[in-house]
Parts: sequence; structure tokens; C-alpha cells
Amino acid sequence: ADGRATPGHAQTALRRDDPIVAGFDAAKLRRIDSILTSAIRDSAFPAVQALVAKDGVIAYNKVFGTFTYDKSSRSINSETLFDLASLTKVIATTTAVMKLYDEKKILLDDKVSRFVPQFGEGEKSEITVKHLLTHTSGLPPFRQLWKFCPDPKFAVDSVYATHLVANPGDTTIYSDLGFITLGRIVEMVSGMTLDEFVKKNFFEPLAMARTMFKPPKELWNNVAPTEYDSSWRKTLVQGTVHDENAEFLGGVSGHAGLFSTTSDLAVLMQMLMNGGMYGGVRYLSEATVKEFTRRQNNSSTRALG
Repeated sequence: ADGRATPGHAQTALRRDDPIVAGFDAAKLRRIDSILTSAIRDSAFPAVQALVAKDGVIAYNKVFGTFTYDKSSRSINSETLFDLASLTKVIATTTAVMKLYDEKKILLDDKVSRFVPQFGEGEKSEITVKHLLTHTSGLPPFRQLWKFCPDPKFAVDSVYATHLVANPGDTTIYSDLGFITLGRIVEMVSGMTLDEFVKKNFFEPLAMARTMFKPPKELWNNVAPTEYDSSWRKTLVQGTVHDENAEFLGGVSGHAGLFSTTSDLAVLMQMLMNGGMYGGVRYLSEATVKEFTRRQNNSSTRALG
């Protein structure tokens, strides 16, 4: 399908078109070019992909810059993969939870201890899936697991054993540990690894071929590097996840580890904007998308995940 609307049917897939079709002034959109090129000149970053879509129309989609600040560095392209860092929480983990919620395999009020027995003691026994999704579990932001854990299994057990720094539901504390736990819950409930689950249910059927955990080595030369890690890996981090905990956990985790491009991400975003539909295929129920994308409480602007 080319994504064009037919009478009585809303357009459900992205398409390239003249910006004016989506209500944009092409000359004003070109201001993005100068903003991004001046940011590169100011060394805010060496390279960037930028995409603007509205009403199912891709009005702007450009790339700028080179892989590194080195004068001889190659230019990036539209297929260059970027480390999504904490967007992994939204694109992979939350989307996976939405699917399992749709299938009634996970409920928002489920106690985390239903899946992880280590959460069955003391105040932690009150933590629900919803607390994890809204960062209100009381878990701390993160721990440097790679520094003191001998192996990934020990690291996950250490996450489960982490003491709370606030009572569940009392306050918003953005926590990687909460999403590491959510990623593991997805795996327990689905019987698949997190990367397999999102690939099978979303990335493959949506033709998001440039979205993945653990890019294979043959793609590394078209992955944007993140930084030179002088303390742990002693190398330029390119092709593997920048987040040390995610790397220590094998490159696949609920909090970090996903790589993608703007073009691929726009597809998933459009599916959510469409209320769970894309290209005539339903991926999530409209009710689930509404529930997960609405503001959840008055103390924070956060939705679920």
C-alpha cells in the first residue's frame, strides 16, 4: 500500500509528499538545515538525522555531518544507525508491555512480585507494573553493575535486590533499574528474549529493518560512534551500546541497547499516532494506545513508559 487515504479510510502509512500538503512552509522547514549545520560547527555533535512528519506525510527528512569530528571522517547517511540510549525504554520495552497488556498477559496493577519473587518482601511487595512504567517504584536511578558484578546473572539479581530510596507511589525517580526489571518481565511472560519479542511483533512486520539490538559486525561501519570510553572499554564505542550496564547485560536490556534511524522510528510513532494501526494492519488496540499515552497522575506529566 502506498499509504494514501481512500474514501472512508484514514491514511495509515507514512508517505513522502510536498511539505505544503501537511501545512508546512518549505522555506521555514529549511531553517532546520541552518540550525543543525551550525550545531555541528559548534561541536554539539558530529552528525544528525532529522525527520518531520505530520498527518502521515514526511515533510522533511535529512542527514548532516560525519561519523567523527576528524577532518577525514566519512559522511553519515539515512541508513546510519544511532544508539537510541533511553529511547529503548519507549520504543522496545513500553511497546512490548503494551502488546502483552493487550493480550491480558500483564495487568497494570499486577504486583511485580508476581513475576519476580525477590520483590515479594517489605515495601517492595507493593510495587506494581504501573509503578515501574511511571518511574514511581521508589527504586534508585541506576547502579554501576558492571563495576562490581562478576557476571550478567549476578547483575540482574543485584537489580532485584536493590533497596528502595522512596516508598512506592510517593515520588517520581527516573530509574534504569525499573526498566531493566520490566524488560525481564517481558521475557518471562512472553517466553522470548526482549529483542526477539519486539522484532517479531513490531520491527519485522513494520519493515523497520534498521531497528535492532546488537547490530551485527558487518553494520558497525555505518553506526554512529557515541564516545571514546577511556575508563572501562578503552576504545571508541561504535556498534555496541554506549550504556555500560546494557553492554554488561549482553547488549539487550529494558533500559538501553536499541539502535535505529529516524526513518524507522517515524513508522513506529505513526503507528501509535494512528491508535495502533499501520498500513492497514492492527498492532495494538486503540484502547491500549490511549491508556499508555495519557497523563497518568497530577504529580507528573508522564504517561506510561
